[in-house]
Amino acid sequence: MKRLILAVILLLVSSQFLSARGSNSDKVVYIAELKDVIDRGVADYIKRSLQVAEPNPVILILDTQGGYLTPLGDIIRALKEYPGLLIVWIPSGGKAGSAGVFIALAADKLYVSKSAVIGAAQPRPADPKVVNFTAAWIKALAEDKFSSEDPRVTISEEFVTKNRALTGEEAIKLGIADGRAEYLKDILESEGLIEYEVLELKPGFIEEFLSLVGDPTIAVFLIVIGVLAIYIEVAITGFQGLVVVGFLSITAGIYGLGMLGLNILILAILLAGVIFLVAELVYPGLQVFGVLGILLMIIAIYTAYWQQPYIDFTPYSMVMIILLVFVSTVLIYSGLEVGKILKLPTPSLRESLIGKRGIAKTMVTPRRRGVVLVEGEEWTAYSIDEDIHEDEEIVVVDMKGLTLIVRKISE
Repeated sequence: MKRLILAVILLLVSSQFLSARGSNSDKVVYIAELKDVIDRGVADYIKRSLQVAEPNPVILILDTQGGYLTPLGDIIRALKEYPGLLIVWIPSGGKAGSAGVFIALAADKLYVSKSAVIGAAQPRPADPKVVNFTAAWIKALAEDKFSSEDPRVTISEEFVTKNRALTGEEAIKLGIADGRAEYLKDILESEGLIEYEVLELKPGFIEEFLSLVGDPTIAVFLIVIGVLAIYIEVAITGFQGLVVVGFLSITAGIYGLGMLGLNILILAILLAGVIFLVAELVYPGLQVFGVLGILLMIIAIYTAYWQQPYIDFTPYSMVMIILLVFVSTVLIYSGLEVGKILKLPTPSLRESLIGKRGIAKTMVTPRRRGVVLVEGEEWTAYSIDEDIHEDEEIVVVDMKGLTLIVRKISE
């Protein structure tokens, strides 16, 4: 059953790689959607979409209330460096609020629906230092898009300094938007792209995961869970794999806080997979460590390929993954067989204590419990027949719960 699960996982991973390939047509326009909070996952999705689409035209459908400043900076930098035509479209009922305004101004062209809204970009809390910085940032974007003397630069600054907001119709009249578009075909017709093949780039599960851990609350929660998991393993349970889970949880949390890069996260996942495979050999017969090890290593390989848009998933890569799964399966099977050989009957605590001799530390009677010393440990005990005085030798004849039943050793 576990081999079947691994085969299904491998098939899904390979299909993800194959589905990521682009079109062979020379006339392609790519569509990407930004409809969530702007966080680490969204930033990675936008950057990867631009890498895949380069140098073809891209239409970014924008409908966001805003997000975090650091990922916004990553998106703006990717947009400004894109060599092809970059169009932002705020569709019917859509909005470009807060951080979304910066993205709208960073594009080559901005199209809006009549019922769209753009503006209200003042940061919260309205710290003077942050407000001044974001005002200068949006001014620089506006001057680059229009000109330093253009009155639209002042309007752009007011998005931040005065929390100004415009309807789609107002944005068109004031020249903030380049045109109206109620439907996607309106943009294609206006830009002469009507004959182009339209391909949509959707975020995958990795972007969804990065968006999840990019939430500061989730990131801190992952770090706390990771610390607790490591503590429980070290202080209480012994090795059960929790220390590896805790390590991954802490690494993911630190990544979510923007203190680590994706390559470090991939390395952590790969290292955790190797540790689980080694654990399968050290603790043979458990199987679950081996399965987790293979799964984590496949995830690490997939993520490594995922962040390299110009490296396609080749048959050679597939062969190497199959070889990895085969070798790991052999190790798991060998560990299972060794575990069967080494798995000997282990006596229970009761069986190991019956017949052991010790010393009474206090008076022990059939009616009044006392304390005895057996195998270097003190135990609560009752006498099975006669009273036993302090320092007299005893032998364990039974155990009920954690209480010993003892008998005095006669001379």
